[in-house]
Order: sequence, then structure tokens, then C-alpha cells
Amino acid sequence: MTISAVMVNYKTQALVKELTLQLSGMPMIERIIAVDNSRELSENLTHEFTKLRLIHNDANIGFGAAVNQAIALVDTDWLLVINPDVRLLPDCLEQLLETAKKYRSPIVGPRFYMDDHCRLRLPPATGGSLWIHVGQIYAEISLLDAKLRSFYWQIRHDRFWKSETPFYEPFLSGACLLVHCGWIKSMGDKLFDERFFLYFEDTDLCARAVLEGLNPLCVPSAKALHYYNQSPSPDHEKMRFMQESGNLYLKKYYDDELLYCRKSFSHHPGVSCHFTEMGVVDVPPLFNFDQRLEKDGHTMFFEIATNPGFVPFVQSVIVGNHFVFPEDAWKRLASGTYYARLRCDYADPVTLWRFVKK
Repeated sequence: MTISAVMVNYKTQALVKELTLQLSGMPMIERIIAVDNSRELSENLTHEFTKLRLIHNDANIGFGAAVNQAIALVDTDWLLVINPDVRLLPDCLEQLLETAKKYRSPIVGPRFYMDDHCRLRLPPATGGSLWIHVGQIYAEISLLDAKLRSFYWQIRHDRFWKSETPFYEPFLSGACLLVHCGWIKSMGDKLFDERFFLYFEDTDLCARAVLEGLNPLCVPSAKALHYYNQSPSPDHEKMRFMQESGNLYLKKYYDDELLYCRKSFSHHPGVSCHFTEMGVVDVPPLFNFDQRLEKDGHTMFFEIATNPGFVPFVQSVIVGNHFVFPEDAWKRLASGTYYARLRCDYADPVTLWRFVKK
């Protein structure tokens, strides 16, 4: 079984070279295709890495369109779609392929860690549906709905990380996907809907698989690092793309009559929470836990998010009475406001923090 790897570059030249070096050493990968949406990759890379093929675009055509563009050069059984800021841990690719063949799934993905020492566990892909959208709206205007939304997300996160065998996961992260090329051919040799310029193209892909009666699978034994959010685009630009793609996704799958709530409740204030303010920090902060809640084998978690509702969140299992952000993950963390908490599965969060990374 042979595999072609496809990555899309947008101002991530150093990451592309590092990932190409890793993929070049994997015998199962026959070809590596890098689509350059920022015209910064040198043709000299193809001399350094014989498996590599480059496609240069005069402008940024978007992620999905770039992947589809690369598919024209693919003649292998499988396609690995991978972000430049992802690194595969040992046996990750072998585990993905073995699972896909065993369960006859045309689309599988790994679980991700945020840091090199695998202390910070990244969440499952958020996904997209009308009830998810409505839940977000009501969580902003109702404390009960905010708590219940957080509760259901914790259940999903815990399931995602407790599973030890391959499991059905309706929405997989597009940061790393192994896809069977036979399924791509059935879709007219286009994997992604090119109307999604950035964001939600992977959500849409998985939604189409689910509606076809296929089973996207997450493979717990397949582990990868996702350094996350390494593209240098301004935050306001990313938010604009996310909002536009989110609206497109809802319009694609739902009638306008079902989306009235988007207009009805778009300007309500959010639900307030009590956070310990840590202010602006430029070094990894130390989180001390004055109270411990371990009991009868329960585990304590330190969790961090970009929103006060903690949907989704990055998680670390706590050992001891404090937590320090791993240095490598801290360096890669984008500037902005973050929310952190200490949580146990049988109680509300003990402590909540808010800080601004300089």
C-alpha cells in the first residue's frame, strides 16, 4: 500500500522543510506534494528531497483548493493530508493505515499533542451542526445552558482520550487525515469543497462521509504533534475566514428557516464567570493549586482555552500541586487572552484563571 503526502504552505517555509525531512524517511510514502500558496518555497528543495514535488500558485487559492490541485499528481492508494505544523510520532502512519484497512474506513486520523513531551492533549475537532450552533448561542445568554454545554463537551473530550481502540469520531481534524484515493475518485477527484477558503473544509468532508454512511475513525495508537496556529495571518483575518466558512457550512446543510436563531439572538451579552486575573505575562505562568480534589481514583486536569466557556480546551493530567506551561508550547502559543482552570470529573472547576500572553 503506497501513500502520497500533501501539504499546503502559506508562509510556513521552515515548517515545510522540517516535515518534508520527516516524511522523506518513511518508506510507505512514495511522493510528497507541497502546494505553495505564498510563492516562497525554493525549487532547490526538490533536489534535496527527491520525493518532493512543488506546485507554485501566484496567489493564495485557499487550503481546500490547494489540496485538490495536488490530487492531480497522486496515483497511490492513499492520500495523507497533513499540515506543515504537524509531526508524526513513531508508528503513527503505520497505525493509521492498518486501522483503515482493517475496518475498511476511507478516512482516519490520529490524536494530537500540543507539545514535544506530550503533556498537553489537544481536543477532538469541534465539528459543525445546527444543535452545536444553537448551543453556542444559548450558552452566551443562559448560565444553565453554558454549564450543560461545558458538561457535554467534557464528556466528549474524556471519551476521545480514554478510548484505547479505534472509535467512530464524526469529525476529524484536517491537520492530519489518511484518506483512501478510491473514495476521492468517487467524488470526482476533489476531496474538499473549494467554496471553503479556510476552515470548515474538514468539517464538511466528515459530514459528507457521515451522510454517506461511512465511518471516520480516530486511531488512539496513532499519535502526532500539532504545534497549532503557526500561520502568521493576523487574528482578525483568521476570524473573518472562520465566520464566513461557518456561515457557508450552515447554509449548505440547513434551510434558511432553521437558522432564524442566528439573527434572533446575535447581540445578547455573554454569561460572566469569576476568574482570577493574572494580567499580562511574557513567561510561562506558574499555576499553584491550594486545594486538591483527588478521591477514589479520580484524576485532576489542568485545562486551557481561548474562550471562557472552555469549548474546546487543551488538557493536561495533573501530577502534584502545580502546573507550568511547557516551554516549547509556550513559545509557539500566539499572543492573546487565555482562560485556564483546574477540574475534576466529579466537581465544578476549583479555580479559574485569565491571563494575556504578551
